[in-house]
Amino acid sequence: MRLQLKRKLQSNKGASLAVALLFFLMCSVVGTILLISATAASGRMKDMKTEDQDRYAVFSAAELLKKDIQDQPEIVYGVETDMDKHFYNYGVLGNPNDINNDWHRSASELTILEKLITDVNIELDAGNLSGTASDSFKMKVDGYPDLTIDVKMTLTANGSLEAEVSNNPPAGQAKTIVYLNADKDVKDDQRIGDYQYKIRRFYHWTNVTLSKKK
Repeated sequence: MRLQLKRKLQSNKGASLAVALLFFLMCSVVGTILLISATAASGRMKDMKTEDQDRYAVFSAAELLKKDIQDQPEIVYGVETDMDKHFYNYGVLGNPNDINNDWHRSASELTILEKLITDVNIELDAGNLSGTASDSFKMKVDGYPDLTIDVKMTLTANGSLEAEVSNNPPAGQAKTIVYLNADKDVKDDQRIGDYQYKIRRFYHWTNVTLSKKK
């Protein structure tokens, strides 16, 4: 009797040990799953934070570009022709306040807007009334030293200005794009002279808007 009881007690101890080992194994599995989930969640949060920073940087850059265009002083493009209306002198005027000034800014002095204006006017004077000019450049935004913003700016023959402001995210992250549109002020060209024409074309933009859709 005592021997049977002893064996029974030993059998119960074996079962208790097995249950304990099973419980420990289950806890280990659950702990591992929780750790993996927490790590994945942390990665997603980091990616979301990076995407938010990129988004804010793109919108900040677009706002800066909008302000620069709104604050841009009037740009005057001058063209001169001979008696046969052949264009022989043209460019952005060095002193736009002097309508008779024939001095033009050199190519190395031109801003991006002035370069676009020059390129479009060359197309216009060649008879291409639907020509456009585009240029791309990069921007940095205060507060986001590690981010570089891409900008593509386009000027149409009628003087309207368009820009696409975007980031360049790593694979797997969404790209943020902001579109800028600006209307050219309605101001007639000015012509001076009867035979030798001095033509002045005026560029200033109003109604500058930003949008997420093109």
